Amino acid sequence: MTPGTYWIDGRLVTDTEGAASLSAHGLHYGYGVFEGIRGYAVGGDVALFRLDDHLRRFERSAQILGIPLGHSGAEITQAVISLTERAGFGDCYIRPMAFYGGGPLGMGTAGRAAHVAVLVDEWEQERFDSEPERIRVAVSTWRRPGPDTLPLQAKTTGMYLNSVLGKREAHASGADDALFLTQEGLVADASGANVFTVSGGVLRTPPRSTGVLCGITRDTVMELAVGNGLRVVEEPVTLADLLTADEVFLTGTGLEIRPVEAIGDSVYGCGPTTRLLAHDYQKAVRGEVDGLRDRVTWLRRDTP
Repeated sequence: MTPGTYWIDGRLVTDTEGAASLSAHGLHYGYGVFEGIRGYAVGGDVALFRLDDHLRRFERSAQILGIPLGHSGAEITQAVISLTERAGFGDCYIRPMAFYGGGPLGMGTAGRAAHVAVLVDEWEQERFDSEPERIRVAVSTWRRPGPDTLPLQAKTTGMYLNSVLGKREAHASGADDALFLTQEGLVADASGANVFTVSGGVLRTPPRSTGVLCGITRDTVMELAVGNGLRVVEEPVTLADLLTADEVFLTGTGLEIRPVEAIGDSVYGCGPTTRLLAHDYQKAVRGEVDGLRDRVTWLRRDTP
């Protein structure tokens, strides 16, 4: 991270100036929200894919937790754009955050100031000619919390403790990522990505009622699939459904579309449907797909 690539409470700061207080409520209790937005280098410009959708979800998440942003959607959008242009990166990752700051220790938020910050970091992404890198997934012993335990449709910081625990467990077993089940034993998602199966040419993905975060990449993939004449079904997926599928892939802003090589003894590889959608997604995020061009926000790139 280079100095000057942070925006907090309406001003640009360096890394040191933007450091959160050690008594910050968000640090102690994980009470905060965030977003992850990708920027893609396209010639001398940077393409931000579905920026408005990401920032609308950011606002909804803050509203669900009752965190006052103190800045309009237009102000936060402009902060993201200005900061990304100033950073001068090509491929990059942008993270807006909202959290309560310092004060007396305790779980209450009354009297605490809420902060809104944006950081930008370089995130190189090579385009692939044949297929994206495959990953191995392990079913986690940690279950996803039920919908009556946490606000699952808000992208909250504290909820990702569950994901970190599962991913650490997966890495210890030699896998790349964790697959989580719900309290009822249905397939939920991966540590930071949604799950799709392909069987007989039909795509299936767990519905919102399962408690999964309905990702923006997930939504894009469903749109691309329908545009290719494929059938997409949102319905509960059992572990047996998953293990007997023809193809399995994960979707997420950071992960993009990633084919699952194997889950335990079930081996999939990268099938034709996954390959098709992965290529289409590569084009969509760079403004190369008719019908999705208006989802891209184009920025100039400040290069030294």
